Amino acid sequence: LGSFYAMRFSSAEEKHPLYALMYTANARMLNDALAKLDPAGAARVLSLDPDGGMQSMLRVRDLLEEESALIAIMGDRIPANTSDDRIVWVPFLGAPAPFPAGPFLLASLLKCPVYLTLGIYRDPDTYDLYCEPFADRIVLPRGDRKGALERYVAQYAARLEEFARKHPDNWFNFYDFWAAPTTPAETPAAPASS
Repeated sequence: LGSFYAMRFSSAEEKHPLYALMYTANARMLNDALAKLDPAGAARVLSLDPDGGMQSMLRVRDLLEEESALIAIMGDRIPANTSDDRIVWVPFLGAPAPFPAGPFLLASLLKCPVYLTLGIYRDPDTYDLYCEPFADRIVLPRGDRKGALERYVAQYAARLEEFARKHPDNWFNFYDFWAAPTTPAETPAAPASS
């Protein structure tokens, strides 16, 4: 919710650099334009691998260990080609909504603390930045992995909902958020050109 850029600028002079891990393939033109405007910021964007994220996970692990970096992930965005078993449906703003399991699985594998961070636009040139502990560690026990994952995602969705209700103009998605995510097989093919 809010602005990654506001949060990144606030961390520019801190001892823990902030990186954003995101799926960038769906907005290449926008990302290219932003990179031209802010090359330093573009260098701190980690593109999520389309292969399931193994290279991304290793890069994040290295940044955590070598730079004491902070890694920001949009916990309400589902990358393209995400399989159904990597989507968790939980209540959000009055209806079941799909959330990605990936950020929680990654935090569990890396055994790192998780924080909820938000950069809320208030007035021109003014953002309120929030950072609150979410979990000392994401623990997904073998016997209840799915249930534990669902509880973490529901906890995240509940906090996101609180902020979205207080600041509705700061939560925006340019697609039907509550619809089931589509896979390439479900996307109609473009008509053949003659």
